Amino acid sequence: MNYFVNKENISYFLLVIIVFLSLISFEKIIYSNIYSLILICILLVALVLLVTHFVIDRERFDQLLYQVINQNNIVILLIYFLFFSSFLSSLSNGLISLGGLLRLFSTSLSLFVFFLIIPKLTHTVIGKVDRFIIYLISLFSIVGIMTKVNGSFFIYDTYYGRVNSIYFDPNYFGAIAGVAVILSAEKKGFLFKVLCILNFTALFLSNSRTAFLALCLTMILTFFYRRRVKIGTIVFTVFFIMILGISVYFLNEADFFRIEQGLNSRGDLWEIAISLINNQPLWGYGQESIPYLLAEHGVENSSTHNAYFDYMLSYGIPCMVLYIFIMLIAFYRGIKNKVNRSMFQVPLFLLICSAAINISIGGLGATSLLFTLYLGMCNGMPNQNKELK
Repeated sequence: MNYFVNKENISYFLLVIIVFLSLISFEKIIYSNIYSLILICILLVALVLLVTHFVIDRERFDQLLYQVINQNNIVILLIYFLFFSSFLSSLSNGLISLGGLLRLFSTSLSLFVFFLIIPKLTHTVIGKVDRFIIYLISLFSIVGIMTKVNGSFFIYDTYYGRVNSIYFDPNYFGAIAGVAVILSAEKKGFLFKVLCILNFTALFLSNSRTAFLALCLTMILTFFYRRRVKIGTIVFTVFFIMILGISVYFLNEADFFRIEQGLNSRGDLWEIAISLINNQPLWGYGQESIPYLLAEHGVENSSTHNAYFDYMLSYGIPCMVLYIFIMLIAFYRGIKNKVNRSMFQVPLFLLICSAAINISIGGLGATSLLFTLYLGMCNGMPNQNKELK
């Protein structure tokens, strides 16, 4: 049946809006004033995307919905556990409010929509969406580099000498720039190679040791993914690892990574988190509990700077176990179905970053939504015989 409206064009247009809203949600002014409103808009656009596909081809949509639920029972189980643990924590701690309940609904809906449904509906346009992401992040990287060169650029400046572009934190900007490095490295053409270098420069200037080391580790772990192993490739790999090792050594000597500073501050937070988890291992303390719990230990912070500790503090260890299984299954399916290398690298990179930055599946902010969406692509993409370009 022919339609006046092209599903792929609508999917691309709406997904671009979603990605754009998510990427600007961490902008300094927006994050401080209308962050929650932006997240609501993201969910509304996502629902418009679902309704559009439902109206245009209801039979296929129903089949896809049944297939997704049937193949991802563990995700549905996690959503049940999130609500159950939140209910128990609210009874025992009283730390959940109406706002916390709404965020719980938002997280669960995002997990279902962006991890399970939208990747299935939009997998044919993800290559074009990749390009939009590269161009937009490259624009932010240019802003960041300009702030480093000139000291400021319009209303933006550096964060104690570290480049954070339009964002409120240089670590998040480093992670976002790293995504653009990965995506542009896999695209063909001179322009994308230039943009790859541009975004890597911005990542380096962010002085984010987390993003830099995560990018290096991601490239090493996935270097042979979907490649034919040849002698030349092996020689190049050895040479690359040697150069990388030397570079990391000199950067460490120049105190680029600030290892002692980072481990001291995060180490204290993680010790507190571990003791709190031991006291309430099964259902956690609730989604809004972390700032209050840390404040009781003399720390003014909204996060432990580790997504896994945050998750266990909020929902308990059983939810964390399900969460890890979901990620492992998604990566396994991605490898099995031979998804595009960058589609595998992006969630792996953000997964590594989440050890020091709060990035999690089901979030709607810039890094978490990219993590959810690309891991969902790994989880739900059909078998790929060739990479999407």
